[in-house]
Amino acid sequence: MAKSLEEISEQLNRIEETLKGIQHFYKDILSIEEAASYTGLKKSYLYKLCSERKIPHYKNSGKMLRFKKDDLIEFQLRNKVRSYSEIEDEAINHLKY
Repeated sequence: MAKSLEEISEQLNRIEETLKGIQHFYKDILSIEEAASYTGLKKSYLYKLCSERKIPHYKNSGKMLRFKKDDLIEFQLRNKVRSYSEIEDEAINHLKY
């Protein structure tokens, strides 16, 4: 079952696209494209968040946006909704003191 050159080429293209999509998992500093892929947010929304200074970001000398992976994780987890048991534990601890 020999594959045609076209089938092999298509398969290689799919592999390349997959590798491009996951390469950001091994980097600490991400481009806008990588940050969008990593967070699941659209690039346009990331640009908006940056212009409104709502998300930590960096600009290199060429004004290219860069993001630290840790900052993106912290940004996405910034509005934790506590469980009832966490609220109850906090209330009990507050009443103890």
